[in-house]
Amino acid sequence: MLEKAKSGILASLIILSMILTYRVWFGVPPTGTVRMTGYEYLSFAEPYSAEDIVVPSEVVVILGTEGEEQPEEGYVFRLGEEEHRLLWAEGAAILKSLEAQEMTWASPWEKDALRAEKGGSLLISFRFSAALPIAFLVPELASLALEVLRVDFVLREDHCLILLEGSDMFSGIVAAEDVFSGLGDGTWDGVFREGLNLHVRLPDVMMLNLDRYSLYVHEDGGLAADEKDLQEYEGSDGRYFALTLKDKADLWVPAGDLSATEILVVMEDVDRDRLVKALFFDPSIARRIEERDGAVFFTDGEKGLRVYPDGIIEYTAPKLEQSSLTISYSSALQKGAENLDFFGGWFPETYLIRVEALQQGYQLYWENCFLGFLLQGENVGSEMMINENGVFFYQRNFYSFLEETGDRKSFRSFEEALYRAASIYNEFTRRDEGVLLGVEPVYYLSPVGEKSAAAIPAWSVSLEGMEKIYLHWQTLEPLPR
Repeated sequence: MLEKAKSGILASLIILSMILTYRVWFGVPPTGTVRMTGYEYLSFAEPYSAEDIVVPSEVVVILGTEGEEQPEEGYVFRLGEEEHRLLWAEGAAILKSLEAQEMTWASPWEKDALRAEKGGSLLISFRFSAALPIAFLVPELASLALEVLRVDFVLREDHCLILLEGSDMFSGIVAAEDVFSGLGDGTWDGVFREGLNLHVRLPDVMMLNLDRYSLYVHEDGGLAADEKDLQEYEGSDGRYFALTLKDKADLWVPAGDLSATEILVVMEDVDRDRLVKALFFDPSIARRIEERDGAVFFTDGEKGLRVYPDGIIEYTAPKLEQSSLTISYSSALQKGAENLDFFGGWFPETYLIRVEALQQGYQLYWENCFLGFLLQGENVGSEMMINENGVFFYQRNFYSFLEETGDRKSFRSFEEALYRAASIYNEFTRRDEGVLLGVEPVYYLSPVGEKSAAAIPAWSVSLEGMEKIYLHWQTLEPLPR
């Protein structure tokens, strides 16, 4: 009996060996008969063009620039405003039509001299908070790797001078003076309505008397102050605070009445199941874990997707963080835009606001914009870390505008906002001087942890060495963070 069992086992092994040998020599059945699993590539938004990836954070328009090096008044159009869209669409079209041979290099000093010498009837200046790769608009210049932070159109009659300034102070490029521009043909007469978005330029240095809440202009400054005030400043006592612009930055603030009201916003509803199918090669092996705080976590052991109860989406892929290759800035922007689409779509009125360099990659930030004001707050918008391997961190929290919730009321003046921020900074640091990084009107969303909430108009003030301050647009009280 034992011998028969041994014979049976031996025969089975021989047959199995023959089957495996046949598979090795003659292959496996055609792949069409095998059920395959894999990524489900999803596109959540319409295709975008290169000039949509990086757009100006603001457009400054100055009328009549002849003989005036530093005009103190101008019109400023911000993200989300129709005038901003019209001007950038025309400006981008002109830049895309340029050819490499029409451009010449110039030093920053030569460009400043040209700007002062070649004054015109109109200056249109596009300012970028995230640098724009020149190759996005003029592919012929891709080899230059120029990252543009400012583009100026100086118009004179039917022609204009175009000045491009790079992120490196020693880099820059100047277009030929005889470039024809449709910006000067009267198309934009209706854009610059009298009093619309009138702004003033902040001086490089301001002296604030915190005890009297008065504004005095430093000898290098430019804000108006009457002689009596200056005399009182020279001989009076008080807590004086010197406010200096970082690197003599070109900061513009609203000069006239600025009104707003609270708005109701609601968080976007991203299709979680579609995201899981898009992110995991085989969704069936992705573990689903419900955490104590109510978040749902999906992981395959290498990457994870966490969806919080309030709708915030967070994706991590730690193994991709280490990269031996360095990704170029333009590639990071292109891949970042593609992945923003892949991870839920390019949300309406969403703009790339800031880019920070990492050791082997970049960190990209996008924000929503409503009625000309950016929506800011804790975990609001989108943050992405990307390198040559791909995205290794991503967080997303976008909102849609529903309605205004009350009557519009005026902002407190920018002067008062600067005083309030300086007082807070003085109490926090015990210093009597500070460096101003930025001041602008925004919508602020408190960290309420709800899918719908009221966004509050506020002054956003950034001072070096302290977190950004958000001041209520009427009371100037700091808003909770």
